[in-house]
Amino acid sequence: FLMRQPEAGFWYQFVVKPGGAEKIRCRLELAKGCIPAPELADKLGSRMEFATGIPFEFELYEKLPRISQKAVRVVYEEES
Repeated sequence: FLMRQPEAGFWYQFVVKPGGAEKIRCRLELAKGCIPAPELADKLGSRMEFATGIPFEFELYEKLPRISQKAVRVVYEEES
């Protein structure tokens, strides 16, 4: 569903904390011509929650860092 959104680029990461979380955090590179804004992050989060029933929080980027290997779609983040 995420890739069907016109604002979504081809690079994204789901950020997961050990033990789960109340919402899914997603780092998303925007499609060409889209500008990162809090309103857009909220709009995408609402669409994803409506489609999946799971709350989403988006971090929007003009460009996500690339690695030279296979794309990493799920990032495990340590609790602080």
